[in-house]
Amino acid sequence: MSYQHDLDGFTGVPERLYGFTDEFNNLRQLIQDTGIMVKEAEYEFRQVLLNHPDDEGGPSPNPEQLKVWHKKMYRRFTYKSLLMLIHSTFETQIIDFLNLMIRHKQISRTTKGDNMPTIFSELDKVANEASEHYKKIRPFSFLRNKTGHLDGIFHQNDSNANEFIKFANKQSGLSLTKLSHDILNPQYRIIIINSSILINYINLAEDICNKLVTAARTKQAIT
Repeated sequence: MSYQHDLDGFTGVPERLYGFTDEFNNLRQLIQDTGIMVKEAEYEFRQVLLNHPDDEGGPSPNPEQLKVWHKKMYRRFTYKSLLMLIHSTFETQIIDFLNLMIRHKQISRTTKGDNMPTIFSELDKVANEASEHYKKIRPFSFLRNKTGHLDGIFHQNDSNANEFIKFANKQSGLSLTKLSHDILNPQYRIIIINSSILINYINLAEDICNKLVTAARTKQAIT
């Protein structure tokens, strides 16, 4: 396959080639569909409690208690799962793009490993601002790591924590709570409260992929 054809395949061509644009559009649709399912499940849960208030041998939760339960349990798990899926999809696309560049001899690897900082440093050879693009992804990687493995808990002295706190304070889809007031190293908890943060991640990931492809086409045309 030609270089340009492979770039088309990576990007996607409507009704011909399935690419990253299709992957990200499918994720957007999944978020929308999941949101409908979450609301339906919450409604069903409330109806069961209303129809069988004494099954558990105690008073049923009031609406405010239900609201807290939904946010802390069902919605939190759903958003965390979607975030991890978006992160995995983006990393897969970036690795695929790197391999495409290597296959067409646009890049000769000088480093080892598949971690994102290393890969983006390699992609600087194709797109001069690739490493700058990765910096925009870092807060989302931090969010994924902390919500996926540590129930959203982190300390201010953690790597990239200060950068993330500034980022989180500007996001309507995140709640940031200080759990301890240790002057030297306070502890925080992140909670994803709505899907806007997920859409923001998808939009950024797609924008980065588009910029990498544009840079790759320009580089090939110049050389």
